[in-house]
Amino acid sequence: ENNVIGTKNLLDAMRAAGVSRFVFSSTCATYGEPASMPIVETMPRVPVNPYGNTKLVCELLLADYVRAYGLNAVALRAPATSPRFATANFSIPWVICHMPFWFTFG
Repeated sequence: ENNVIGTKNLLDAMRAAGVSRFVFSSTCATYGEPASMPIVETMPRVPVNPYGNTKLVCELLLADYVRAYGLNAVALRAPATSPRFATANFSIPWVICHMPFWFTFG
């Protein structure tokens, strides 16, 4: 509820206030357990937990606001920083050692 409803409320408030740019903190968890590494943006997003699912819904909502209202936005899909949501391939130390870049869309 916090991720999805909070993001919707924030986007609506931004629109009402005339804010035109937004950086969204998403997560690599939107990809679920990818079949190969490194993860690239064209891979399917199939979250395997509620955290990844809610972040994916927020990204889709953000994309709708980009199309519908001309919002300039980017989503940063960083690895999970909390052990509660991290998997072996999404921990900060693993990413630092194995992935040369961060993921964005916009």
